[in-house]
Amino acid sequence: HEWVPYKLRQNFLLEADAGVSTHFDHVENTFSIRTRALDYIWAGLPMIMTEGDYISRLAKERKVGLCVPQQDVEALARAIMTLRGAGRDQIAQYKKGLALLAEEFRWDAVARPLDDYCLAPVFAADKPGSSDSGDALQDENPIPGQQGPRPRSFLEKLVHLFKKLLVD
Repeated sequence: HEWVPYKLRQNFLLEADAGVSTHFDHVENTFSIRTRALDYIWAGLPMIMTEGDYISRLAKERKVGLCVPQQDVEALARAIMTLRGAGRDQIAQYKKGLALLAEEFRWDAVARPLDDYCLAPVFAADKPGSSDSGDALQDENPIPGQQGPRPRSFLEKLVHLFKKLLVD
């Protein structure tokens, strides 16, 4: 009846048969991603979730779990019994879908839009100097003996962009 220490949560997840995450219908849940559900995806656990947020829609669309209305105890009980009685083929389908979904939530995949933006930034048209975004990609100080400006690392580009956004 106590919270599982963070360092031990994977032990419970890897021994579980399903992940259950319920919540009330609230604006915060509409726009949030339940990190517990990301743990379920990582562990390959079919999910039972209340409806109304991004992850529950994914679970339903990708057929990696079951969704129930909020505060519907009977529907939650039926979903638990449905997963408990699922055959090997159905569980294999859930796990296959979860493995594919897990690839979409890898850091390199979720950070790709930020990486792309930093490599080719586009500033708002109403922002002063928005037509000149090339300076975010090159350093004004060339390396001695090198022609032209020095290319920046991803981290340097990111820092430069944040500084530019704060100053402009």
